[in-house]
Amino acid sequence: MGFAQALSGWLDGAVSVFSPVAGMRRQAARQALKIQAAYKGADFSRTRYGWLPGADSADREIERGLKRLRERSRDLNRNDGTAAGLTSTVVANIVGTGSKPQARVDAGALGITDEQAEDLNRQIEAAWARWAETADISGRLSFAACEELAQRQEIESGEFLVAIKVMGGQVRLVLIEPDRLDLDLNVARGGARPGKDAGGPRQSQSSENQNEIRMGVEYDAEGRVVAYWV
Repeated sequence: MGFAQALSGWLDGAVSVFSPVAGMRRQAARQALKIQAAYKGADFSRTRYGWLPGADSADREIERGLKRLRERSRDLNRNDGTAAGLTSTVVANIVGTGSKPQARVDAGALGITDEQAEDLNRQIEAAWARWAETADISGRLSFAACEELAQRQEIESGEFLVAIKVMGGQVRLVLIEPDRLDLDLNVARGGARPGKDAGGPRQSQSSENQNEIRMGVEYDAEGRVVAYWV
């Protein structure tokens, strides 16, 4: 028993001697406090008295601090050797030399022999290797380099965005800075959607109007991501 607890018990006893009613009230109030502070982390002890965390949703907490958190994270990776080293180590451990597929076609389902299936597996893997040499839209980055950049973005910025574009029959990856997301765009379900014309917001009459936009990310009624507003 701590000193504060012992002192409280002595005071309760002293009050009860002179005023039983007041003593009962003190006991009832103390019991109510015990119920409220059933978890030690929720009590109001001397060390936790000034700990008053916010009670907002995770999205609201992120919205308030995301820009500054990103700025500080990037500054650490630019100017602090330990932070930069940790980021590089995590990226290297996760990405390695890049993802590579291992083709395993079902010979029986395709109606071909095992030898033909092995030959097809080799063709698929060779086609992937050719595409992966220049996977991004600029034609300068390999697929492994795109993975490294995306993983680094996730560590430094909390997320990464990749768009898929088809050019000349070839699939290309477009890496998008997460800062391009409109973090100030928040629209409740049924609210006006931002319009593409100069007239400003418009009221959609389609099912998309039942979607919700939070910090530039649009969700449908089931909570699935359907669009990013950049």
